[in-house]
Amino acid sequence: MRPGTTRVLAALITAAVVGTGIDAMATDSPPRASSYAADTAPASYRYLKARVFRAPGLGTIAVGAATPRRVMVQRLDEASGTWTEPRLLFLGTDGVTCGDISGRASAGGVALLLECDASYSEDQAPTSSVALVTQDLRTWHRKVLPGEAYRDPAISPDGSQAVWPLGGIGDVVRWSSDAGFSSRLSTTYDYDGGGGSTAVVADDGTVSVLGPENGGEGCVVGVHERSPDGRLSSYQVDGVDPGCSEGNLENRNALEVVGGGSERAYRFSLTRADTSSRWQLGSIAPASAPGLVDYRGAPRRAIATSFSDVAGQPLVAYGSPDRRRVLIQRYDGEAQAWGARTQVYDHGFPACAAEGTFGQRRSAVHAIALHCYRARRADGDYPPSTEGYQTAPTFQLQALLSVDGVDWRTVDLAGHPLGRSADRRLVAAPGLRSTTIVSSTGIVVLPVRAPAPCGFVHPIGPRQLLRLHGSAGSDWPRLLQRLDGDRWRTIQRVRMPLEGSCTKVRSIEDFFPASYLLSGQGARVALRVVRRDGAWRVVRVGGS
Repeated sequence: MRPGTTRVLAALITAAVVGTGIDAMATDSPPRASSYAADTAPASYRYLKARVFRAPGLGTIAVGAATPRRVMVQRLDEASGTWTEPRLLFLGTDGVTCGDISGRASAGGVALLLECDASYSEDQAPTSSVALVTQDLRTWHRKVLPGEAYRDPAISPDGSQAVWPLGGIGDVVRWSSDAGFSSRLSTTYDYDGGGGSTAVVADDGTVSVLGPENGGEGCVVGVHERSPDGRLSSYQVDGVDPGCSEGNLENRNALEVVGGGSERAYRFSLTRADTSSRWQLGSIAPASAPGLVDYRGAPRRAIATSFSDVAGQPLVAYGSPDRRRVLIQRYDGEAQAWGARTQVYDHGFPACAAEGTFGQRRSAVHAIALHCYRARRADGDYPPSTEGYQTAPTFQLQALLSVDGVDWRTVDLAGHPLGRSADRRLVAAPGLRSTTIVSSTGIVVLPVRAPAPCGFVHPIGPRQLLRLHGSAGSDWPRLLQRLDGDRWRTIQRVRMPLEGSCTKVRSIEDFFPASYLLSGQGARVALRVVRRDGAWRVVRVGGS
């Protein structure tokens, strides 16, 4: 098992570890960037979705897997904004399979890693990975890397140097335009569990491996350098604790490394002025920034501090010191500090809990779900459970909604979950007598109610809704309906269990976008909202 990484594989692809370079591939400097300057999209592939990479001044390439054996490449015609026809980049042979492609680019070229193994497995570090590098986006230099290799490569600003980390233990393979590929090279980085390390390389061939390591009283970022003539040196970066077990660093380019994972609240950066300067803390993780009021120390008395992340807006922190009042703070990125607290809700009783945000992706609007007691409880009582949506009259479900993180609106959810579109651009809050839809364009209230007893509403537009209808007295909701003006129109009859009855419903969008779990006596049904051939449907994705 490869250490320090959690990887979601889009598809398994097969590729050869040898072959001729057919065309080149480049990537934006930010990790996993996929933006491109074109009105048309690249080809759609079945096994590995096309990733688009851009090398400034050289061109833009899209690479994906057409079949388990064939990896294809396209080039963007900058003049017309159209893509060339896909061409074969690699053809799998001899049973070697590959599971991922990563790369880094600069103005001077691109370095690429193709993760391969004799029989590739997502859970095992690959041992037959291939290093590829080009300076002209046409001619590839390649090498089968020794041992395990799965971390992103790096390339120097002028493209004359490239480097590939090996196994997360501080060893690398370096390529230079004048000497080609090196054998395995060692640095002084050797932290047990260092799968979260990364490497960068300067134009003169100096390699820097950065990774989490023990630093006396805690965890620090160590920098371990190897000069072109083999001299070794090391130092530690002040002011940042990356986490020794969960620390994960990624290179953006030769002057910037980021860490802290995908959630903005925990993301920090390390920078240097030029490739001869020392690394230092560039931006602090917002969760560690000054001014943040953290309620996580008293879970029975407080709602733990969590974060709501909306693209293009300041990060919002929310929590409660007493499980009654919910307060928010906004993050000032320039000052790297949190603003004053603002109260956005007061339940009146000290007994609320907020849904956790672990695993949630960045949204286009703010939506905080609260589970609250309707009546006062003893001070020692735990907050109400957030496992599922309770229909008992002792619980009250509230949603705090905002477009900008400044102005907030409260909606009583009437026992039903928030509905979120798969792209998280829309949120629907079903109330007692109306449903509120929040989008980046504003907040709209529609005079329609959520179905009873176990249905849900799902937004498909700023003023458009679907609902899974369960009328009073029905065992399971069975009708998918679309709001047509001010009336509901049935568009699908959904197969449901014949025995028992549904008692509660909750959303499961953290792991399955636009999905809902219905639970009842002896049965559970998971439904996903999809659009196929222009028509909206729900499909069953699980059940028991």
